[in-house]
Amino acid sequence: MKQTPEYLSYTLNELRNVQEQLNAHLDSCALCPRNCSVNRRKEELGFCKAGQVVKLGNYMVHKGEEPPISGDLGSGTVFFAHCTLRCCYCQNFQFSQLHKGTDYSIEDLAQVYLWLQDQGCHNLNWVSPTQFLPQAFSALLIAREKGLRIPLIWNTSGWESPKIISLSKYFCDIFLMDVRYSKDKTGFEFSKAIEYQKFNRKCVEIAHEIQPENIFENGLLKKGIIIRLLVLPELENECIENLLWIKSSFGSNTLISLMSQYFPAWEALKNPPLNRKITKEEFDKVSSKLTSLGFDKGWIQDL
Repeated sequence: MKQTPEYLSYTLNELRNVQEQLNAHLDSCALCPRNCSVNRRKEELGFCKAGQVVKLGNYMVHKGEEPPISGDLGSGTVFFAHCTLRCCYCQNFQFSQLHKGTDYSIEDLAQVYLWLQDQGCHNLNWVSPTQFLPQAFSALLIAREKGLRIPLIWNTSGWESPKIISLSKYFCDIFLMDVRYSKDKTGFEFSKAIEYQKFNRKCVEIAHEIQPENIFENGLLKKGIIIRLLVLPELENECIENLLWIKSSFGSNTLISLMSQYFPAWEALKNPPLNRKITKEEFDKVSSKLTSLGFDKGWIQDL
C-alpha cells in the first residue's frame, strides 16, 4: 500500500490552522526553546538572526544520505540558512553561522520543492528549517496545490520546542534527528543549547508518538525515524549514554545512523578536544556498544 505524505492526509482547513499558528511566531518568535519573542515582521532579530524573508544556503539532489533516504535518485535537500544552535564545529557554518545565502519568496521556495520533485528525488529534505518553519510550511501548501507528492523529511538538530515538534504531525513523514549530547553542560559549551538533554529527549519521544513505526516501500523509508549519532572527540561516553537511553526507551529496533564524519570546522580548532578528528578507538568503542545492544537495523559509517 502506498503511503500518503502527511501534508496530503489533512484537509486544507486543518493545514491553514497550522499555518496560522506558525505565522504567529513571526510576530513573537518562540519557534525554538530560546523563546526570543522578537517581532520578525519589524526586522527584530533573535539569537538565530533569521528575519521575515526565508534564506537558503543551498538546495540540491543529495545522494549521500542514509540508503533508504537517498535511494538511487537522491534526496531533495533544502539547506536553510541561520540556525537555532551555535555548534562551534558546524560544517555548514557559512550559512548557519555566518548567515550567507540567498533570499527566496514563499512562492519561489515552493518552486524549489517542485523542481526537486521533478528531478526524481524520493523525498523533500528540510535541513535545519526551524527558524523558517512558517515560511517553509506556507511554501509546502502552495507546492501541494501544484502537485507536490513526495514524502517530507525534517532533518533536525533534535533541539526543538515540544510545541513546535508536535505540530510536525501535520507535515513530517520522516524524522532525521540528531541525538548529540547526553549532558546539558556539554550541549551548552559546544552548541549554546539550553537544557539540551531535556529538550532533545522530549523531541525524540514526541517524534516516536507521531511516527511510531518505520514503513518502507521498495527499500525506501516512507514514514519513520532515523536517529543520528555523531561521534565527537572524547565524547564517546556521552554517545554510549544516549544509546543506552534509546534502547531502554524505544528498543533496539530503532534505526540508528552512527556517523564517523566529524572533522574540526569553523571555531572547533579553538575548542579542544574538538580540534581534532576522532580516533579509531573512540569510534570502535561506540560501534561495539551499538552492536552489543542489538541495534542491527541501522547504518555504521565507514571511518
